[in-house]
Amino acid sequence: MANYSIPEYPVYDEEIRKLEDEDPASSSLTFNPLVQKLINNTHAVKKLLDKTAPLSDTADPSTSTEGAIGQQYLNASSGVVWICVAAESGVYTWIPLCVVGVKTLTNNQRWPFNNSLASVAFAHQRNNLEYAVHCEVQQSVGGAVGSIGVSNKQLNGFDIAYDGSATSVTIWYCVTGGIYG
Repeated sequence: MANYSIPEYPVYDEEIRKLEDEDPASSSLTFNPLVQKLINNTHAVKKLLDKTAPLSDTADPSTSTEGAIGQQYLNASSGVVWICVAAESGVYTWIPLCVVGVKTLTNNQRWPFNNSLASVAFAHQRNNLEYAVHCEVQQSVGGAVGSIGVSNKQLNGFDIAYDGSATSVTIWYCVTGGIYG
C-alpha cells in the first residue's frame, strides 16, 4: 500500500476542484489528486505556523536571532516581548512589543496622605508616548489599595502610585504600544 507524499517545500493552493456526480470513481484520476492537494495545503500551513511560533530565551534577541516577520520572542528573564519586523540576508530586526513587570510600592504616611509614587524604567526606550499601562494588584498589606494611577509617561518609563491607606502594594504591570511612529 502506498502513502501520500508530503512535500518538503509545499505550496498553498487556494483552487481545489469540487467533485461532481459525473466524475469517475477513480482513485488515481479523481480522489488521490484531490487528497494530495489537501495534504499539501495542510503541510504548507503547518510549516508556516511552525516558523512563526513564539520563541523564548533568557536574553534579548540579537540581529542573528533567526525569526520570521511577525514572530514574537519572550525574554523570560526581563519579561520583555519582542517582535521581528525585518528579516533580510540573515540579519533580523527585533523591537520590544510588550514589557511585563512587577513593582512593589510602599507608603509610610497615614491616610488620607500617601507617598507611594515610584518610577518604572524601561530597559528599552519606547518610540513615542502612545503606550498603555495595564495594572493589576498582586498583593496589598496594611490597608486598602484605593486606585492605581500611572502618570508622567516618558519614552524611558513612567510613574505609578496608589492612593489608599495600604503600607505596601505589589503591582503587576504590562506596557503595550509606543513602538511605531
